[in-house]
Amino acid sequence: MSNIIERHHPRHLPSGFWEMSNSNLAMLEPGSRLRFLVLDRNEGFKMRILFQGGWKAHRDPQGTREIIAEYCRALASYIVTHNHTVILTSSREFDEIIAHEIVEICQASGKKSKEYLLYLLPEREATLPADGRVIRLHGGQWWVEERTESILYCDALIAIGGGRGTFDCVEKALLNNKPVFVAGAIPSLATKAWKSRQSKYKYRYLSKKELETLDDVTATPAEFFEQVFLIIRKISDDSHSKRVFIVHGHDLYSRDQLAEILRKLQFEPIILADEPSRSLTIIEKLEKNTANIGFSFIIYTPDDVGRSKAGVDMARARQNVIFEHGLLIGLLGRERTCALLLGKVEEPSDIRGMLYERMNDIRGDALKVARVLKDAGYSVDASNLI
Repeated sequence: MSNIIERHHPRHLPSGFWEMSNSNLAMLEPGSRLRFLVLDRNEGFKMRILFQGGWKAHRDPQGTREIIAEYCRALASYIVTHNHTVILTSSREFDEIIAHEIVEICQASGKKSKEYLLYLLPEREATLPADGRVIRLHGGQWWVEERTESILYCDALIAIGGGRGTFDCVEKALLNNKPVFVAGAIPSLATKAWKSRQSKYKYRYLSKKELETLDDVTATPAEFFEQVFLIIRKISDDSHSKRVFIVHGHDLYSRDQLAEILRKLQFEPIILADEPSRSLTIIEKLEKNTANIGFSFIIYTPDDVGRSKAGVDMARARQNVIFEHGLLIGLLGRERTCALLLGKVEEPSDIRGMLYERMNDIRGDALKVARVLKDAGYSVDASNLI
């Protein structure tokens, strides 16, 4: 059985989180896992979308206040219509507009607002919202830890107006390879952050045409969100593609065992050596073949021996395995990569905080592979392994 550290996953609650409903309060231990809200495959996957933004009289043009409110009401409608969850980080004016609109839509349609409304609130917020789910963030400073935790917790960020705080969240999201959507029609520091970063960050989730549409300063809220949620649907589908990339060393038997398990679970294993080269470098080939990948397994086997300065020999994975593991984390994200450590292979020093499993035999631990994929949000039928 894997312990909590070995099963640590980016979607787990960070240390010090509390989850509460309006009727009860329960502490979740560090590393506790939240239930995934996964929809039917035909409907897509539920995304956690963080809202950031706002308006201040001394900072922003007077005429933009109502425009921001209009965008917020439209966001609420699209959240419910497209069956996602919005994350709010306060009970300020525009967060409340979104929450109120979601509650009204849910009441009119017989839906539960808790399915669409989630608050991440610091301890200093003494009053709990009347609707939605609430998760407490312990301690920290809002301008450092709490914003970072919110970015790590979400699947995408939507910014509508806002000041330095929103600017900071946009930058943090870009640095963490999270999809970011900024309402370009509203002049703000967030818009400046968005446009200034376009030359430094590769928006892999946006085509040139989509980028131009999002930057359109004449776009209405409906036009903006129609494009945004089309892209989010595409991201959701791509993120949960059933193509699974396998990185391996010299142990081809373990590689083939994993590929067999994935096929039984109705996934498509992708092995770099099986893909046509087309005169590409290894890096180019990796980038090309991970474009539509939903998940990746990295098999660590004791292929090499490393020696410390103290003269201690340690069984290590091939250097290409470790390198490609890091590359895939950058390309796909930590939540879509899992290392399988076979035998007495040395653990990479920075593996804490990443998803990994220890195994003696991949075929014998096939249920662990199924569980990893299920925890990643997939619908997995483990009976196919029998």
